[in-house]
Amino acid sequence: QITIGRDGEACDFTIPNPTLTGNGHIKLTFENGALIVSDMGSRNGTSVDGRRLGQNGGPNAVPVQPGATLTLGSVVLKLSKNS
Repeated sequence: QITIGRDGEACDFTIPNPTLTGNGHIKLTFENGALIVSDMGSRNGTSVDGRRLGQNGGPNAVPVQPGATLTLGSVVLKLSKNS
């Protein structure tokens, strides 16, 4: 599991942006060969390919594929696969 957020003490990967949650914005895990993105209760939200996690009763954790776009607050990350 990898956590992404602002606080280097609490997170595995840090992004110094005020729209990310300090103690962990998202969590990435591998389950059954799939990469899963979970929002960790962030204030500014997480979207995968434009669909906000946890909104309107939707899932808070979703599998993602290479090419997916993650939006964490105002930070945009594009996933790619190492060859």
